[in-house]
Amino acid sequence: MKHVAFVFGLSRLPTSDEVDFRLTADFPDGKSPFETGGTISSDYTNAKTKAEAEFATGKGSTDRSYWPVVDFYPMGSGMVPQWQVRANAKIPVSGLLATVTQDRPFPRENGSVKPYTPHNKGLIRV
Repeated sequence: MKHVAFVFGLSRLPTSDEVDFRLTADFPDGKSPFETGGTISSDYTNAKTKAEAEFATGKGSTDRSYWPVVDFYPMGSGMVPQWQVRANAKIPVSGLLATVTQDRPFPRENGSVKPYTPHNKGLIRV
């Protein structure tokens, strides 16, 4: 998603049997990148280093993008819950909602693209 992401809407919300909960975005794919004691695991660090080295030599993944990308899913924000739609789910797509780039962020409902401010940066509790 470094260059562009196309955001599509779903025609309905998925049911609980159509998604797998993957904690929040600071747990890539629902897995903790930390070891006991709070240090980043060597598996996480090695995977990141390997993916970046492969990308630097022109071996970036094109499975999810028109442009080669680093094939590594980094930690994100603890404010963003993540779910994975199951492969057997049949949820119709309702259309393109937005095209997001580094210079054009995803707009809020009111059309604002202003960066988030501290008052709305609390963790999401589930």
